[in-house]
Order: sequence, then structure tokens, then C-alpha cells
Amino acid sequence: GRSVSLGMPSQSMIATVSPFDVPSICDLALTSMLACRDKMVSDLVDVVTNEYYTQAHYTVEPNTQQSLPYGLNGAGVDLLAAHTLLDQVANLVSGGSLNSQPPKVFAYWLRDWSSWLVWVPDQRLARRASAILSVSGALSDVPERRLDGAMLQAGLAAERALALYQRKRGFTVDRPDLIEPFYNLRAALYQGSPNQFVDSLMSEVRIVSDEAVTAEQTEDGVLVTWTPTTTGPGRLTFEIGRPVTAEPKDNLRSLVANQALGTLTVDYDPLAPGSCSLLLKSPGWTVPLPHWAAPPAYSENR
Repeated sequence: GRSVSLGMPSQSMIATVSPFDVPSICDLALTSMLACRDKMVSDLVDVVTNEYYTQAHYTVEPNTQQSLPYGLNGAGVDLLAAHTLLDQVANLVSGGSLNSQPPKVFAYWLRDWSSWLVWVPDQRLARRASAILSVSGALSDVPERRLDGAMLQAGLAAERALALYQRKRGFTVDRPDLIEPFYNLRAALYQGSPNQFVDSLMSEVRIVSDEAVTAEQTEDGVLVTWTPTTTGPGRLTFEIGRPVTAEPKDNLRSLVANQALGTLTVDYDPLAPGSCSLLLKSPGWTVPLPHWAAPPAYSENR
């Protein structure tokens, strides 16, 4: 599910994405993790994914005879990594998992067992793909993918450590211009470095439904607001890690909440078109929901 955090977004949602542009695909993936992302973003994920897998240039891998969306020289492997991240996020927020989908999982198998980096001749491509896949692995709920992500992160760190050692000892630095895609995000995911966006993802209340929701802390509880995407009665589904009760607040004719096994379903009937709101109440000992933070823009600098 998508993390429900406190506060209103301070920027507009991403509107256009090219299926063959690594930065915008990565930005779309992180935006998709927000509870406040609108349906246009959700639809954009489907469009971009379909266009990529239908329009990508495929080559046949000589040993397995598989058709893969990148060249034998590695051209396009960074795009595959970006779409693996997008696929992973799409599965994560919908409650599924990335498993048994060869073109998407295959990207992790490109890791070289001596360097623990994606093996392609182009060093910049290798680091870019490895960094993006390490983020994707960290976000996975599949243990094997999480291990893949950690190994890729270790390979990236080892390559930088080698350059620092060579420079300190006065040796020739083999690779002086190392790029660092998602450096701060990876530092937060793997080293525990402070990061407001990662903190905002740690909510104990998560929305699985497609509706965009925002949350605000009040004296009575957390006020959750949304605009129904369809007319008539609807349902919100939350994944929760705390005891929660739901009460109608604004523009609701009725509201019926059911809680079981870490899930809260809310069936509602709006009074009129427009935004609706409900109040989520939890015991005083529960941890406050995190505050909203903007996802980091894709960058290859430290």
C-alpha cells in the first residue's frame, strides 16, 4: 500500500513521462508511492510500462535464447533497471510482489559475481543500472530481491572505496568519475542516514485503494480526505499496523468500517459529488504518522 502521511503535497504530481527516459521513469516510480498521488499518475504507470515492453528494442541472448529489452553490449540496461523499479513499486503499492516475471527479475541476474555490479562494458551504464536496481531491491518484499539489492549496493560502495584507496596511495585511479544515482536515498535505505522521504514511507496506515488521500492531524484523530473517482457508493481499503476506528466526517451519507488481520475496509456513500473525509482514531500510545515529504528527484551526483 501507499504510505499515508501528514500534510499536503507542496508540489504538483508528475504529468508526462517518456518510457525511454531513465530520470522521469524513476521519478514516476517514487511518486507512485505517495498516498496523495492521483489516478492520472496510476494510469500513467500502466501506459508507460505497456509502451516500454511493446516498443523496446529486443535482442536474443545467445546462451538462453531469451528475447531481452537491451543490447548485447548493455545498451538499454539502465532503462530495464528503471522499469524494474517502476514494476516493483507498482506491485508494492497494490499489495502484490515482483516474482516470476523473467524480463523484470532478469535484470538482477546481470550482477557480476566478482564486482557485485551489473555487468556491462560501459562503466557508467553499470553503475546507473546497479544503483537503480539496489533501490528496487530495497523496496521489495521478496527476500531474494532484497539480498540482490544489498549486494549491488555493496558493489557500488566497494568501487568507490577502491578509487579512494588508489587516490590516497598515489596510484592511478582507474575510475575517477564515478556517478552516484540516488546516493542520498540509497544511504538512507542501506545505512540508516536521515531522509525525510524515507521517513514518510514508514507509516503504519497505508492505502491500497486507487483513490488519492491526504491526512491531517487534529485533536480528535487523523482526518483523511479524498475525492471519489466514481459516483455512488465506494470503498477504501487500508493496511494498518495499529488499532484504528473510522468515523464519518464530511460529505458522507453513511460509513461502515470493518477491521481484520491488519486490514481496514471502509464502505462509504457520499452525500454529493466532491471531497469526502473521515476520522481515524487510534489509542494514545500509537506512534504518530510521519509527515509528508517530496520524493527526491533523480540525480547522479552525491
